[in-house]
Amino acid sequence: MVYSKETSPFLIQVRKVIRTKRLSYSTEKSYLHYIVDYIHFNHKKHPKELGEIDVQNYLSHLALEGQVAASTQNVALCALLFLYQQVLGRELANIDAVRAKRPKRLPVVFSKAEVQRILTALKAEHLVYQIIIALLYGTVIRLLLACICLRYVLLHIPRKRALVSLLKFGKLPVIRCNLPATE
Repeated sequence: MVYSKETSPFLIQVRKVIRTKRLSYSTEKSYLHYIVDYIHFNHKKHPKELGEIDVQNYLSHLALEGQVAASTQNVALCALLFLYQQVLGRELANIDAVRAKRPKRLPVVFSKAEVQRILTALKAEHLVYQIIIALLYGTVIRLLLACICLRYVLLHIPRKRALVSLLKFGKLPVIRCNLPATE
C-alpha cells in the first residue's frame, strides 16, 4: 500500500505526539516537512532502522548540497531530535554534522561628522526630525523602539534640552539629551 503524508500511520503518530505536546501548527508543519525529507533522503527507510550516522549525513547534506541557512539546519535538527526522543523514545548520541555557516554582519555606524551633516541638512523647520535623529544617535535607541515606543517629548528650547519618555516593557525610562544646535 502506498501512503501519503496524510495517511501514513507513522506520520499520524508523529502528528499526535506534536499535538499532545501542544506545539504550534507552524512547528508541526516544519517538523513534519523535515522528518519526511529525512525519510526520503534515507531511501524511505523507517527512522527506527536509522541512527546517528544517518542524522549526521542528512544534516551535512542540508548544509553542503542544500546550502540552507544555519537556522534552517537548526530547525531540521530540532525536528529529528523530537522524532527520536519524543516519538521513538530513543536518545541520539553525539551528532557531529557539518554546520551551516551564519553570515557575518557588520553594523553600519555613522561617524560623528556624518551625523552632524545629516542634522545640519535638516533645517530648523524640521526640528522634530532633528530631535528624533539626535536621540537615535546620542542615546543608542534602536529605530524600532524610537518609532513605536516614543511617548512624548518635552522640549526646553532656551536650554536646548529634551526630556523623552519611552514606553518599553511596562517601564517608563526617561532620557535627557542635548538638542542639536540650530542656526
